[in-house]
Amino acid sequence: MRIFITGLLFMGIFFQSQAQDTIPPCDYKANIDSDILKLKLTKEYLVWFKNLGAMTEYIELSLTRNDSLEFVNLTKTKIDNRVENDSVCLTANSRLYLQVQNSKIAVLPYVDQNQCSKIYALEETGEELMSVGGAFLITADAKKIIGSSPVNFMRIAVNDSLNLDYVLKERLADQKFGIESFPERYFLENLKCID
Repeated sequence: MRIFITGLLFMGIFFQSQAQDTIPPCDYKANIDSDILKLKLTKEYLVWFKNLGAMTEYIELSLTRNDSLEFVNLTKTKIDNRVENDSVCLTANSRLYLQVQNSKIAVLPYVDQNQCSKIYALEETGEELMSVGGAFLITADAKKIIGSSPVNFMRIAVNDSLNLDYVLKERLADQKFGIESFPERYFLENLKCID
């Protein structure tokens, strides 16, 4: 009986250590905890990617906790030999919709300053880069939804007439930049980093 119990104990310890190994550690850009400021900011994470010929388009997310408020920071970038000026502007009317696998939808309001995409010339490659980004508030209801199930669909509701829709994959491999990511599990694995 003692051998059986000891075996169960070792198996429990083994499986617990295996489970801990599968949860990635938090990767911070900033982690400040002082009397004046409490700020946590995670590094950018690739959640969507498209590469067609010379054109590369991608979306990165990061998370922020500033005192008691929590945010999803979104950056949408397009790189091409000649970027068409299909400018996107984020305003107080913009929303980020995140649908999880059980079909629930979290709605995150845009809370940053009004921002429109800007075009930059990349001298070293001769390409042009167009980028827009901003912060969306994670409400308590939204956090419950995106913290309970993998997110498989994302909509950026820019305004009443323009929605940008993206299917998030289980695994995303980007050979050009040598990046592998797991977009569906991003919130499940990273929300703890801003608690």
